[in-house]
Amino acid sequence: MGIASLNCDISNLGGHMMKGYYIHESCMANGRMVIPGVQKKITEQENMLATFFEVKDITLEMKYTEGISKVLKRIPFGPDVFDWNTTIKQIKKPDFLYIRRLLACDRGFYRSLQRLKQIYPNLKILLEVPTYPYDKETYSKIKNISMFPEEVFYRNRLHRVVDRIITYSDDKEIFGIPTISIQNGVDVKNQPIRKEKIDKSEIHMLAVASFQRAHGYERIIKGLSEYYKNGGTRKIVMDMVGSGYELDLYKKMTESLKLQEHVLFWGPKYGDELNSFFDCADIGLAPFGFYKHGIEVSSALKLREYLARGLPVVAGSKQDLFTEETFPYYLEFPNNDSVVEITKIIAFYDRVYHSDETYEMVIQNIRTYAEENVTWKKTMAPIIEFLQTEQN
Repeated sequence: MGIASLNCDISNLGGHMMKGYYIHESCMANGRMVIPGVQKKITEQENMLATFFEVKDITLEMKYTEGISKVLKRIPFGPDVFDWNTTIKQIKKPDFLYIRRLLACDRGFYRSLQRLKQIYPNLKILLEVPTYPYDKETYSKIKNISMFPEEVFYRNRLHRVVDRIITYSDDKEIFGIPTISIQNGVDVKNQPIRKEKIDKSEIHMLAVASFQRAHGYERIIKGLSEYYKNGGTRKIVMDMVGSGYELDLYKKMTESLKLQEHVLFWGPKYGDELNSFFDCADIGLAPFGFYKHGIEVSSALKLREYLARGLPVVAGSKQDLFTEETFPYYLEFPNNDSVVEITKIIAFYDRVYHSDETYEMVIQNIRTYAEENVTWKKTMAPIIEFLQTEQN
């Protein structure tokens, strides 16, 4: 069953449009947006679901301050972090719940789902696990034990209440629950296509992110150092746009390696200011550190945003979208801690932009690929189909 026929299915449900709730943690901290990329994804997923269903947003409220909540998440069988009683009161006659994974899969979470299943026996519960496996993110490096033991305890009971796990991996089953495998998507039409660069004397590599361990951009910074130590002469600039707790590492490394002319830190940018960085960019940098979390194949959202803008991409792991053989505007490096060879990026740049295609053609070809392959309508089709099949 395809998306085209799904619209017909809705109109034949005796006037009942399926009703669902999208439940997620807040992306705000101390009154400011700290993970805008995640919030953007949540909004776009909700909008896509709302094309087919009646969807309401529920942002979970913490019962304590952020600092106290971080501590409580690590205390086995302690007080609930989230106010689940208030959340349940907001849910009225649901057909489905779409829950973005919480790192507080605690007693309150589990029992709330149990209660909802008892009240609404036909309720379908879908739990999105954005990263899987994720234990390397949550295990102590010293003792190799989970820092969230209650989460481990209750996730092994989720098969009693959760109908499907939404995953970006190829796993057929997670926590004993059947999966629906999807890919990340973007709202392509709301991503401005970049303009052609005027000054092409420099190669600009762009990294837009909330910088985390998984981004692994130290591999590229080290690569730039090696390139210039070995007599490299091409002018290369790495524009770092965003914030995040890895930023200090990147700044200190840039300073110690004397790369201040080649690695520039701009902080978070939005709107026209952000667009200007895409207009100056030649290459978009996807994450290079997924090996740290044991992830072999990436479904990075940022890569899709680069494609929607019309930007060739360089990545540090395999992608779920394509390979170098199937997509000529893509370069892949090994998924490990090896230093990135900048000469390979230069060769990639020269091949892409000095081919028979004009600069404008390169941009448009990549944009067209994004329009055909990375929209939420295409990537979330398996979820829509599952819900409508269950309803019928």
